[in-house]
Amino acid sequence: MISTDPSEGASIAVNSSISISFSKTVDTTSVENSVSFTPSINISSFSWSEGNRTLLIKTTGYFAYATDYTLTINSSATDINEKPIDGNVMDSDISFNFFTANLYYIDEIMIDNFYNSTYWQQPDYSGSTRGIFLPATSFEYTRNVYLPGSEICPLLKRSAFLKYQWEETVPAGGYLLREYLSTGSPRNVTFDTTYTLQCYVYGDGSKNKFRFCIDETHGVSWPDHEVSKWLTIDWNGWKLIEWVLSDPTSVGEWISNNNVLDGTAYRIDSFQLTHDNTGAISDPSLPLFGQGGVRGRLLPCVSLDWEVINPLLRTDSG
Repeated sequence: MISTDPSEGASIAVNSSISISFSKTVDTTSVENSVSFTPSINISSFSWSEGNRTLLIKTTGYFAYATDYTLTINSSATDINEKPIDGNVMDSDISFNFFTANLYYIDEIMIDNFYNSTYWQQPDYSGSTRGIFLPATSFEYTRNVYLPGSEICPLLKRSAFLKYQWEETVPAGGYLLREYLSTGSPRNVTFDTTYTLQCYVYGDGSKNKFRFCIDETHGVSWPDHEVSKWLTIDWNGWKLIEWVLSDPTSVGEWISNNNVLDGTAYRIDSFQLTHDNTGAISDPSLPLFGQGGVRGRLLPCVSLDWEVINPLLRTDSG
């Protein structure tokens, strides 16, 4: 077992599915018969992909709120050669732990799945970008790295990535890469400060820094830009990055009039990166961006009733 989603000790929503990846092809029947949850919950389906190396588990109903769970694959699971699966010695179980949150989202709106579009400009498009080595910098799409659990839908098996390199000479005003969203349906998605802005980012531990930038309106036009505070990319692999827009302490500083989210509506402007003397100069293919969207305000757990309206929107029906 080489990876799981959720990862060990992670918090998940009660309506989540579980994804497990193995390093080699497994005997699917033996694995399915060996899977169990503690506390117990019924499994509705197993879906296999990547040559029977990745498993997506869906449960019957939702997990309980605010509960610690353990998923166990017992020692009867084998690969196609009837050998114990990855890291599993004879008569030994494999397990990992996760827990469910005591809050739930009442709304979820996808902004961009990063399938492939012309909406995102190249990094040098923005006049705000400075300090990049242009021949080694570009915004592209890839099918080689994608979010765990997306294997069952070929359309979702992709992500966007920035290939970039900083100039060695520090530019006036410091380094800034502004990956700008100029047009299209993702730019038409608007939201307010009751939402939380989220995006999956595949980090490389480079110690460069990342932030969100959004446009702000007080009426018809969109004159202002607001940013989140810089976040150091000190992790490796996928991580869900959030900006809780209702938190006034989460707002950073850029070219805003007041660095306060006091507008009537917002939309995506850009992802931004910067570099200081702690970050790597060259990052040939990272970070990558998975699905990004906004989620509605968190409410206490009062109901397990959810209605799936479409793949991009969930709403409380209790």
